[in-house]
Amino acid sequence: MYVCAFIIYVYTCMYSIIIHCMCLSSYFVLDLLSQQLSQSEETVAKMKQLLVKTKKELGEGQRREEGLRAALNDLRTQLEEERQGSEQSKLELAQFTARAQTMKEQVGVA
Repeated sequence: MYVCAFIIYVYTCMYSIIIHCMCLSSYFVLDLLSQQLSQSEETVAKMKQLLVKTKKELGEGQRREEGLRAALNDLRTQLEEERQGSEQSKLELAQFTARAQTMKEQVGVA
């Protein structure tokens, strides 16, 4: 009878220890999960900040690109105007050269 009582006592103690270990294990798991959740939330917050910063930089880059495109279009327009002016000057020079040649010939004949 004492042996049975002792065995029951040992099993009861072992069961109590197992339950205690399971509680501690659950506590540590919950603590670990809580830490992981905090780290994930910090990572998400940092990624959101980075996303906001990246969007801001993208907007600034797009505005700079628009300004550069406008300046490039202005330069292209100015270049075309200069080309047309150059062609007009070449035409006038050819006319003046022809007139001078004609005058030389007239002076030489007279």
